[in-house]
Amino acid sequence: MLKKKNKAVNVSEKKKGVAMKLVGSLLVATALFGVLLGVEKNIMSSYEKEAVVLCKTDVPKGTKITEENVDQYFYMYEVDVALAKDDCIKSKESLYETVAMRKISSQEIVREGFCVKEAEIYKAYKKPVECSITAANPGDIVSGTIRRGDRVDIAVVNKDTLAYELIMKNVYVLDAFTTTGEKLVEGNEGAAATMLTIVEDKDNYAKFCSAREIGNVIVTKLETE
Repeated sequence: MLKKKNKAVNVSEKKKGVAMKLVGSLLVATALFGVLLGVEKNIMSSYEKEAVVLCKTDVPKGTKITEENVDQYFYMYEVDVALAKDDCIKSKESLYETVAMRKISSQEIVREGFCVKEAEIYKAYKKPVECSITAANPGDIVSGTIRRGDRVDIAVVNKDTLAYELIMKNVYVLDAFTTTGEKLVEGNEGAAATMLTIVEDKDNYAKFCSAREIGNVIVTKLETE
């Protein structure tokens, strides 16, 4: 009876050992399966692509993008998903009727903020108006060559007291012209602008019109980049 009992215990222990080995094997297999899934995911992600808008050629600051000229400046290109960040522009159509707020370089991925809807510029003003200003001479346009898309401060210097009065701040330039009326664009660095078309609040512009009667207009380009 004792031998039979010992034999039964041995068999039970063997079965228990086999079961433990099976459990251990299953745990190892599960862990390996998880590792393989992770490896597969990493391999697959390295091949995943997403289309973004890429700059075809340098786009000067202040350039207006339309349905007609968008293909001149931009094209769709597939990049690694790791490069296609949330702020990347992913359709050329979203650039219609926008203005380049800075120079966009060739082969640069276009991101939010590079181009802004022209209507958004006007929303910054309570009563926006487009108006023209003229400096007394080219020397009154100071601190850089002014072109479309630039931001400027506009002041008047009293011709009698020589007091400097800042009238309009951070004004958006719609267009810039020479004394002969030639429209200036980015890249034409040699010519100075003496006439500007700007967007400004109606009340501020009225204040400027009164102030310029007493002195010379001073326009200072703001460095926004």
